Amino acid sequence: MFMSNDNNTTAHADGPAVEDEIVRETGRTLGQIMAVARSWMQSRKGRQSGVKPPKLSRKERRELAEAIREQVGEQRIAEAWYTKRVNDYHSEVVAAGLRRHQPGFTAADAENDAARLEGIRYGIESTLHETAVLPLEQRGQVALALNAAQRNPDRPYGAIFKPMDRQQERVARQVAVLSENWVAERREDNARLVAEQRERAAKLAEARREARPPRNYDELDQAQRNAVQALRSAHVDMDRAGNELASEAAEKAREQAIEAARAAGLTRREVGHEIDYMYEHTYYAATYGVPGGVQVTNHYPFREEALSETAREMSWDRRLPRDGTVFVEVGARHDGFAADDVQRRSAMGPRHEAINAVGRWSRESEGVIEYFDTPHEVAVARIEPGTGKVLASEIATVTSEQAALDFAHNSVRSASPDTARMRVEVTDPKHPESPRYSEYGLPGTLSNKLADQRVASREELFRAQLDTYHARTEEYSQEYHSLDRRHRLSIEHNADLTDRNADLTRQLATMIAERDQALAEAKQLRGERDQAVQKLAERTPKAERFGSPERQAAAARETASANAFANAPVNAFAAATERDGMER
Repeated sequence: MFMSNDNNTTAHADGPAVEDEIVRETGRTLGQIMAVARSWMQSRKGRQSGVKPPKLSRKERRELAEAIREQVGEQRIAEAWYTKRVNDYHSEVVAAGLRRHQPGFTAADAENDAARLEGIRYGIESTLHETAVLPLEQRGQVALALNAAQRNPDRPYGAIFKPMDRQQERVARQVAVLSENWVAERREDNARLVAEQRERAAKLAEARREARPPRNYDELDQAQRNAVQALRSAHVDMDRAGNELASEAAEKAREQAIEAARAAGLTRREVGHEIDYMYEHTYYAATYGVPGGVQVTNHYPFREEALSETAREMSWDRRLPRDGTVFVEVGARHDGFAADDVQRRSAMGPRHEAINAVGRWSRESEGVIEYFDTPHEVAVARIEPGTGKVLASEIATVTSEQAALDFAHNSVRSASPDTARMRVEVTDPKHPESPRYSEYGLPGTLSNKLADQRVASREELFRAQLDTYHARTEEYSQEYHSLDRRHRLSIEHNADLTDRNADLTRQLATMIAERDQALAEAKQLRGERDQAVQKLAERTPKAERFGSPERQAAAARETASANAFANAPVNAFAAATERDGMER
């Protein structure tokens, strides 16, 4: 906060009378403002005296301010207003000084008071320079009055807007410039602190979002669901319309989809979870749109979710015409399993009929017995009488002929009463040239025929299953008799095996006894041998015993004597040679 020499704090040259007049003028201005406000309130709101003032709207507050400016004058209003604000600030400074002398006052309390007073002063001076209603000299007088209230709270300052000479005007202008610079610096600091606080809050919120578990698909809003679907489509190398993308385009689409998912509010953890489980989340594909127009492809992990979400999106998607023709198709990813082929469903027709078809598909497994045999295709069409034009159609691949008839029966039965003609065809994909069932007629008649055909087809299926059961029963019976014969033969052969086992057991016992006897005799012979050796050793002198110390010493002496006798001529010749050399 700036500080400057206060050359406007002394009494005016004309004495206290002038100051009192200025104070009285300020009081009259405030009173005039209140009178104008009361008059305006009574004329606009019809408020009686003693009644609490009503709350004004923003428009009414602007009208009241304009009325006060017109009747009182903007200059006088500003002078009265800042006189009051300076007096309020002076009161706050005095109250802070009194608290400083109270017991228990701490340094933290002093810091809080200083920060609060600085905030009050910043509010006064920032409004002073932002509105710029007062000239620069009078703004300097307000700043000087705030300085005096801060430095000398015990001394009354007197009137703020006093007449000034040139020297006082120059000082006031300097103080106004310092005040404006301080406000600008404080505003920059406040903006920086606000930005830092917002950044910390954003990081904290981001950390909290990243820490939470990934949300389920049904917990996301529509924008986030669209971002997830774009991410799934890009990772299966498709765009949202279901068109295949080249490798480079697919890689770019994946990067853009990740950025769009983050921008939509998905956390990094949720995006990573979606990518990690991408194979599971793209097992089912649902496509809907307008023939030759808009087309949308979404991917889901479960068939129930694919059907329910597709029906919901078709209901609110404004791009689909309300009465025009739309199409929808739901199918599983083909991974080489037969079950993948029986998940495909498609429909075309008015929007409400296509949505109803999707809802009916989701209820197929409720109370319906599925027989997995050879997959069959079933087509149900609503025909315009006279022209033969197809108004609506459904095509499905199901597990068997019986399931195909069930699908056709449910589709025909759900047709509206005004439907004139319908056609049903059930085809084995292996023989598409010859339909297994084909009928054309009114929905009621066709429904009855389909009901009879369903019964006949199930009877045929049950007979075929019964024949299969009998054939397997006969096969199992033959296998049983074969096992029984082998069991009887094994029982008969068991006696021979028992006798043979007894003979072998007896032979083994005899061989074990003979072995034990041979071992005993060998042990006895070893004992007799040891005794004979001991007796022989006792009868032989020690000098003649093999390995005795005496015999070993005698053998060493004989060896030394033999060596000395053999080396005697050599030693004599060496001695003679040595004597001959010495004599010479």
